[in-house]
Amino acid sequence: MPPRLDSLEKRIPQASASSPTKGTDLKSVARLSLVCLLSFVFMTSSLQAQIFNLGEKESIYSYKQRRNKVGKYAPDGSIGLRNKGRGKLDYYSPNGNSMIRFSGPLEKPGRSRRTVRIEGLPGDRFSHVAGGPTFVDPHTGSLFMIYHAEVRRSSPRDYYTMLGLAISNDRKGLRFKDLGVIIKPNISIDQMLYSIDIGGGSFAIAGDYLYVYYRDYMDDGSSAELAVARAPLLELAVNAQLGVLTPFQKYYQGDWNEPGYGGRASPLEIGNPANAWSGISYNTYLNQFVMIVSEWTPSLPDLYLATSIDGVHWTPRMPVDLDSGEQFYPTIVGMESIPSQSGASFYVYYTDSILGGWDRWQDARWVRRRIDLLPPAAATAERNWPR
Repeated sequence: MPPRLDSLEKRIPQASASSPTKGTDLKSVARLSLVCLLSFVFMTSSLQAQIFNLGEKESIYSYKQRRNKVGKYAPDGSIGLRNKGRGKLDYYSPNGNSMIRFSGPLEKPGRSRRTVRIEGLPGDRFSHVAGGPTFVDPHTGSLFMIYHAEVRRSSPRDYYTMLGLAISNDRKGLRFKDLGVIIKPNISIDQMLYSIDIGGGSFAIAGDYLYVYYRDYMDDGSSAELAVARAPLLELAVNAQLGVLTPFQKYYQGDWNEPGYGGRASPLEIGNPANAWSGISYNTYLNQFVMIVSEWTPSLPDLYLATSIDGVHWTPRMPVDLDSGEQFYPTIVGMESIPSQSGASFYVYYTDSILGGWDRWQDARWVRRRIDLLPPAAATAERNWPR
């Protein structure tokens, strides 16, 4: 799954030819200054009070180990998680033009690897399909997958994306049946001037709804860098057993009043900051939504954390990884019985590459950081939560 560099280059101001390049002393000084400034802001602003302690970056697999244990192009997007018991998880991941499931404990996930298939996809509609986030429905016990589908035009770097949903009643969880597209951008493929990438479809289950997060593009040329659509979970699960797709509704201007398929969407974060890729989880410790987002900067993406009480209004972002190079494809991995949910402590898994962009698979290692949340009372005592 390629990054959206084509669109970013058109939308994000680039550094001038005289700007310091990656790896120079000036760049390091600039980054250090930014970290110091952010630290000062977070310590003094009641809206950005620290709510977590951050662990050191741990290498899960080096570049060569990742290729051997996980896949040449994996994890090439958002990862799906399923608890196998006895401290082991199934990890569903895109691997270039294929989908795989690898299994193992948190510290070494790639103990075994199998191919995953989605059956019933329209043969002539998509050029590329990659799954994706997974969850076990509590009502039926079925395994669902949110997949990323691309329609390519002149080349693999010229593409238009949608999000779809598939269901598996296969005991092994290796065969899924397509239910159809749940989220399509507002802009049509005929209107696009550059690649339209809406992301991997990270989700959270809260209350009676399944919330799916993505990036939307409007037909007027604007974007909602973080957007959301939702569907009633019970209705979705029951209809899926009959092979029927439940429509999703996008959040737009204060209400859930736009169709997931092609409707308009409102940006959820104040200022609509860039969202290169995001991972979302419902956190049972804070009883809030937690997001890790890879934000585009002129020097490649960095990772940030934000939280939300209602899944719509988000706090300002707080830095997680500002190291040199690209930090991308974040997935929140919980340590409790439902790994797609997070608790008082959880991990963020992501790719770490100096080259980044289209060249990331030439050097990307797979890493993680542990995040320990502060007690809710301490985290919220000084915070004026947006409504």
